[in-house]
Parts: sequence; C-alpha cells; structure tokens
Amino acid sequence: MIPLKAHLRDLLRASMRGERDGLSPFGRFAKRLAHHVEFHARVLEREARFSAPAAEPSNGWGEEDIRGRLVYDFGANHGRNIPYYLARGLNVVAVEANPLLCSVISDKYIDYCKEDRLKVINACIVPDESVHQVEFYIHSEQDSLSTFVVPGSERAADFRMITLPSLTPGALFDQYGDPFYVKIDLEGLDGPIVRSMTRSVSVPYVSAEIHTPDVFLELASAGYTKFKIVEGEYVNNRYFDIDLLDFKWKFEYDAAGPFGEDVPGRWLSASEMALYLAANGYGWKDIHAKL
Repeated sequence: MIPLKAHLRDLLRASMRGERDGLSPFGRFAKRLAHHVEFHARVLEREARFSAPAAEPSNGWGEEDIRGRLVYDFGANHGRNIPYYLARGLNVVAVEANPLLCSVISDKYIDYCKEDRLKVINACIVPDESVHQVEFYIHSEQDSLSTFVVPGSERAADFRMITLPSLTPGALFDQYGDPFYVKIDLEGLDGPIVRSMTRSVSVPYVSAEIHTPDVFLELASAGYTKFKIVEGEYVNNRYFDIDLLDFKWKFEYDAAGPFGEDVPGRWLSASEMALYLAANGYGWKDIHAKL
C-alpha cells in the first residue's frame, strides 16, 4: 500500500505537472480529476467562506470548556488574534521576531501579561535545536512581509536584517506547557515547523498558512485526519459574529480568524482536502487540522 503522505504528494504534484505541460499520464489523469471535482470543491469553498451561521453555529465546542487551555501564536505580528484567544478564556504564548511588535503587544495587553495569561516572547521559531541564532529580515513598510527567508536581490532594499535568539517548538512546550492549539504564520517556515512540532508532542488543533503542498502533507503524515480552510482575504467579512460566551466577536482585517470548532462548516477528510487544494490552489489561506 502506498503511504498516505506519498499518495497525497503524488496526487497534488501530478496535478500541477498536468497543468504545466500535460506530459505525464498520471498528471493528465489528476488534471482531469481536479476538473471533475471542481464544482464540488467550489461548493465546499463557498461553504467555508460564506455558510450562514444560523445553518451551522460557529460556537461548535458543545459542552467542552476550553477556558484555561494554552494557545501558542507562532508569528504573532501585531497580535490581531490575541484578543480573540483571551476573550475565549484561553492563555496565550505569543512568539514574534520583530522586537517593536513585541513591545506593541505587551503594552496593549499589559493587564493580561500581569495576570500571567499572556506571555510575549521575542525570538525566532526554528525546527532545528542546533541553531542558536537566526537572521530575521524586517520589511520596511509591511510588517506581515517580514521573514526568515533571505530576500532576493531585487527586494533586498526593502528589508533590514537583525539577529535574534532562536527556539524550537519543543523547547517552548517544555518551558510553558503542552499546547491545545498552535497557530503558525512564519512566512516560509510553516512546513518545517509543523514537522518539528508534531515530533515533539501531540497538538489537538493546528493551523498554518498554506502556500505550498508541504504544510498539508506534513499534517497528514503526522496523523491529522480532519481539515478546514480559512480564507485570509475574507476573515474580517466572513467571521463577524462568532459566539463567545455571552457576546459576539468580529475579527480585524489581516487577523488569522477563528480556530477549531469555531470555524463554521464540516471537517474534511485528507482525501477531500487534497482534491480541494488541487482544484483551488494555495495562497493567502490557513489550513486547520484536528487529530
């Protein structure tokens, strides 16, 4: 039997080969398959983006009390998702490489920091514990474009480089506790971090930006069987009435949006998600995974 990761990888990559040149027989088959399921995938996409809250309540945790659980925000940026986590009653460890943004978050939520419900860590998340310092490139105009990846020569003038201490997911979990949910937005390192993290501990809920197939393949190979997509472009328009205990919640533009059972719509299987991605592609979207 072909391993799940290899099977999904072949399906996704063959479909992309078929799109480019049509030379591979399996690529042509996967291309036809992607076209065949396109209508169904579009329906799923619309469900994920625009399904009516009345039809599928966003407060899907049922009787489970998630208050006091621990969330890690890897790549917190301006911390636009932090108030949602705190309002949910969750505790947060926010890790951000940009020292100025760490100060912004700490100042904005100083009371939660004093209550020990929020910890703000200025460091780079790395997959390899042998790396002790990391070069980080801060974009001069758009914080969200800051990255661990060395900018190309044509973009180098837009960035300034700083050197930061590094931490692995495992080291953070050892220090602060096992996570209930991890949000990953690390501009180029999402796949390797998923691989490193899932080797350290079982994380019930994970989300990561998905610009390439590797993030999904790493999640599937780590044993995640249920998936959803949150489209980044529509977060502030789509998720405007999430039920949080006795009040509603609306997300800002550029926030990551809800997670887990708060995301409307049904969970997709790995095969369904592979077909969805083959038909709809990657980009400004987060894949959510559940064990």
